[in-house]
Amino acid sequence: MVARVAFGTLGWRLWQGSRNFSVCSSRSSTTKNGGLLLTNMKWVQFSNLHIDVPKDLTKPTITVSDEPDTLYKRLSVLVKGHDKAVLDSYEYFVALAAKELGISVKAKSKQAILAAQRRGEDVETSKKWAAGQNKQHSITKNTAKLDRETEELHHDRVTLEVGKVIPQGRQSKGLMQKGQATKINEKPQVIADYEGGRAIPKNQVLGKIERAIGLKLWAKAIGKPIAKGPRAT
Repeated sequence: MVARVAFGTLGWRLWQGSRNFSVCSSRSSTTKNGGLLLTNMKWVQFSNLHIDVPKDLTKPTITVSDEPDTLYKRLSVLVKGHDKAVLDSYEYFVALAAKELGISVKAKSKQAILAAQRRGEDVETSKKWAAGQNKQHSITKNTAKLDRETEELHHDRVTLEVGKVIPQGRQSKGLMQKGQATKINEKPQVIADYEGGRAIPKNQVLGKIERAIGLKLWAKAIGKPIAKGPRAT
């Protein structure tokens, strides 16, 4: 498929094969061999989409008019991939022409999306999740590891045994949940989740809790006191 777009100071025209779609007529154009010839133009090719732009422009930036010889607007066009045009502004005639040629158009503004919805066109939107947010100790697991699992996908939680040892060690030190959280520089909710067996175990957090309560929280040594080594002399 070859889609061609020709731009002139008095108007522009788009066509594909035998189909011809005119937005506004160009006084300086003539049709020859299925193509549109304009004066002072050069040929630029972007993948499957072809654009004619004035020779004095280094970028595919064009000037179009709502009405000939009156109000002029500048429209920047950037073409990426096959049959895809990314437009800085989303004018009605651009969307209509792109739809006629089967070219997908991506809008960069909310106003453009609303305009497309008012025209009854298909609009697909996407939003980045949790962009720019600082998530402390997010309960995520390696995605590739989850994909490789053949059984039901789930996260491993803190065992009930560990959940019982933590409050025992905390109470032996005379600490409340808030006091222990402050001591290890964590939120009280983190301590509550570990004691309730709701937390996904993290080595860093478990290590800080171990040192705070003086009890081991790993493997077969769960609940045993941490042996203090001899001090360096």
